[in-house]
Amino acid sequence: MRKALAERDRRCTWPGCRGEPGHCQGHHETEWVAGGRTDVDQMSLVCTTHHPKLSQGWRLERLPGGGMVAHRPPSQGPEPPPRAAPPGGPRDALAAGHPPRG
Repeated sequence: MRKALAERDRRCTWPGCRGEPGHCQGHHETEWVAGGRTDVDQMSLVCTTHHPKLSQGWRLERLPGGGMVAHRPPSQGPEPPPRAAPPGGPRDALAAGHPPRG
């Protein structure tokens, strides 16, 4: 199970996290006590930093394309609107956050 999750997810599935599989735990996307199955398609890797947040009201949602979005607990107020990625990939995304040096 662990090898299959590591092969599929490659890292912690929390958005923006780069936690290596060796520092991750298998997370039941539907809680096990609520009937969540221990199957690869019903689980994801979450690092030891982010896994406790899921017990504190945070929620991960798997998107149709396979990505994940983290939802904050309702007690922490409304979620910020999602930010659109700049066209052109990661290099342009990084450049968009930093003004050109001159």
